[in-house]
Amino acid sequence: MVLGSPASIAKWRVNPRSATLTARALPEDDNRIAGMDVIAAGNLPSNRVLIGGFPALQILVWGIEVQSNPYTFSLEHNVALVINLLCDIRVSRAAAFIASTDSGAV
Repeated sequence: MVLGSPASIAKWRVNPRSATLTARALPEDDNRIAGMDVIAAGNLPSNRVLIGGFPALQILVWGIEVQSNPYTFSLEHNVALVINLLCDIRVSRAAAFIASTDSGAV
C-alpha cells in the first residue's frame, strides 16, 4: 500500500513521471500505482510518501472508552458520544516499510 500526501498524489496524476518512477509505476485509473493501492493521507508532509506491507503492522487494542454527553444536544433530543480506541502500534518487520522524502510534489 502507498500512503502519500494529497499534494504528492495530485502531482502524480498530472505528471506521472514527476517522482522518478519506473515506467510500470504509472498511476492507473483505479487509485493504484505499480499494483499497490494508493491512499492520500492528509497528515503527511507535502513531499512524503510511505510504502509498506501493512500486514507487518500490528495494532494491539487494549481498551475502548465510551463517554456520553446527554446535555449538549438535549434540546434536539440527541446524545453526544465520544468513543476512543486505546491501542499501541508495533511494526513486526521494519524492512516492510520505506519512506520517501522526495515524492516530486514540490
